[in-house]
Amino acid sequence: RRADLTGGNENDRDAPTDETSRLAATPLAVPKKTKLYVEQTAREREFGREMHVAFQKDLCRLRLNTARARVAAMRDGGGGGARGGG
Repeated sequence: RRADLTGGNENDRDAPTDETSRLAATPLAVPKKTKLYVEQTAREREFGREMHVAFQKDLCRLRLNTARARVAAMRDGGGGGARGGG
């Protein structure tokens, strides 16, 4: 048994047909940009740095509060881990 790799096989399922070529040429229906989207992107361009700094600050605060809660749970004997506490 041998594979025919010459590409002359008419029964090849991967060969593009007229319908697949037509569908590939059809553009996608992309909705128009809304006023809200345009306003939000303008805000992000203008205040991008401030927004990033605020996000990073809040993320650090969340990590700090999580670490403090874990330490308090371990100190109070709650364990706080899969190892059985301690």
